[in-house]
Amino acid sequence: MSLLGSLFRSSIGRKFLMAVTGVILIGFVIGHLIGNLQVFEHPDRINGYAAFLHQLGPLLWVVRIGLLVAVGLHIWAATMLTLENKRAREGNGPHTAKVWIRASLSSRAVRWTGYIVLAFVLYHLAHFSLGVVGGDHFKENLPRYTMMSDYRVAASRW
Repeated sequence: MSLLGSLFRSSIGRKFLMAVTGVILIGFVIGHLIGNLQVFEHPDRINGYAAFLHQLGPLLWVVRIGLLVAVGLHIWAATMLTLENKRAREGNGPHTAKVWIRASLSSRAVRWTGYIVLAFVLYHLAHFSLGVVGGDHFKENLPRYTMMSDYRVAASRW
């Protein structure tokens, strides 16, 4: 069995895929946060960040597609591991009690938090990228001065 095949066929490989894709997604969230925090600086900072993203050209689409692949692999691996876990539990008989000996609340709720994050990402894209949700506040519908004045910070320099 090849290394790539074992990543997709074994539970350890799928857990490794989840970890790697999770690190990629966390890296994106941190980078996205740092970029968007530029809105609290001088307007030239957020404009410079936007210009930087536009200058990436096709590379930006490579990153976006890479992120979509990471999200897809992460969801696929999580689904496969969940189904595997369910089949293993059902193999113990119909009267098996659902008892957690050492599982924390966060480890039991991690599947639900994934759905919550997915819903937020879809809403975020629909709102800020596509303008489908909240179209009256979409970036093309706001005057330039609104974008600057709405994001003032207490004791700001500008």
